[in-house]
Amino acid sequence: MSYNRSVVLGVLLCAFVLIGVSVSTVFADNLVFSQVNFNLDDNIYTDTEWGQLDFTFSGSSTIKYLNLKCNGSWQVQNVAVVSYMDVGADQTISYYFDLGSVRGTDVTSVVYDYAFTDEVLAAMPGGSNTGTVGNSAFEVWSGIDGGGTVTMLAAAGPIVGSEAVAGTVPYAHKDFPNQQCGKNECVPAAVSNSLQWLNRTKNLGMDDSQLTIAKAKTYTDWKASGCPIATWYTTKDTELKKLNLPISTRKETDMEKVVKELKEGKQDVEIIETWTDGEGKKRGHCTALVSIVKGKDGKYTLTVVDDTKQGDDTAGCDKPRTYIYDPATGKIFEPGWGFTTFEYAVVECPEPASLSMLALGALALVRRRRK
Repeated sequence: MSYNRSVVLGVLLCAFVLIGVSVSTVFADNLVFSQVNFNLDDNIYTDTEWGQLDFTFSGSSTIKYLNLKCNGSWQVQNVAVVSYMDVGADQTISYYFDLGSVRGTDVTSVVYDYAFTDEVLAAMPGGSNTGTVGNSAFEVWSGIDGGGTVTMLAAAGPIVGSEAVAGTVPYAHKDFPNQQCGKNECVPAAVSNSLQWLNRTKNLGMDDSQLTIAKAKTYTDWKASGCPIATWYTTKDTELKKLNLPISTRKETDMEKVVKELKEGKQDVEIIETWTDGEGKKRGHCTALVSIVKGKDGKYTLTVVDDTKQGDDTAGCDKPRTYIYDPATGKIFEPGWGFTTFEYAVVECPEPASLSMLALGALALVRRRRK
């Protein structure tokens, strides 16, 4: 027998109200578990110890916290969750953790419990449920032109968050694009996603044909092996000005300033992280930032979008995913790569002149309508 989810939840909530019970836990739609197979720069690892949780929940106007116990271990610990779609809308974020298995062993089920609450937990959830484990692919080629080819798979581990700093107001770039891209195309893909979002939400009137991934390759100095880490963003700033696109681009290394940039809602941010491969060469990846929360422990929870199935146009892009940045070490905890180095953020902002022109245009339109 099937039930309408909205009806069931409505009946439950009405019952709780009638008996005077307050509800602080958000009803989650679904938890989907996968064992991750990696392809990192053509280095293939199957049946790994890395697990992926695709967590679907109803959007909220406040920060929530996700906790997951998996096979007896606390694997997702008080990770802040910010809704990136409207309140009440179903949405999904991916989290990566340690299944507790030996690499090379096929995992088909897990014993788990979870909590999705308004407050952090002092201990992992205590229940016991059995979940089916499928398979997922994480296929990414470095988008930074470093010359190496041997990317080693790091050991899996838990994703550890903390309570948000008091007074934190949640913010996310809503309905952010996440386009499919080819191998080594993470930089132009992130730039294209960002420009399309700015153009749509700020009504900049830029020609869509100038905002594609293919076009972004031309103004980020992209080559088949990726983009040059030290210059792609300055090249982009110069080329956008030549195209008369009203966007300024600048580098930022202070994550606290990145928080401010994102929450102003006028800017967009890309995150560049790097690692050293098995040949001693620097490799890197670029993601677009959707939300960021600073914890009381000083670490930051970042939710980002990128295509984690590069070169596969049939698979579609994965959901936003979350990782943790620790400014004390300068490291980001990431699936597959392990602890990467935060190199810098790239901030994209509409030029003040373009915003002024938009404001004047809107004012003129209002005046015409009044007349």
